[in-house]
Amino acid sequence: MATIQQSVTEALVGTEQPVDISRESRLAFLKHSKTDDKTGEQYLGEEEFINAIAPASEDYVGIHLVHGIKPR
Repeated sequence: MATIQQSVTEALVGTEQPVDISRESRLAFLKHSKTDDKTGEQYLGEEEFINAIAPASEDYVGIHLVHGIKPR
């Protein structure tokens, strides 16, 4: 059980929990990510994020019928 001090510290500062992601999600991230030249950390910019979650190779015809989204 956490002490009051630990609880307050975690509430104010936060804690780092290990990230549990599927192998498939991790591979998609790695496939589309860029590497920051200064830190070496991998990240997704706006375009990379869109390509990771909605690749152009997929067929999205009819999605507007289900979700009420106007087609482009």
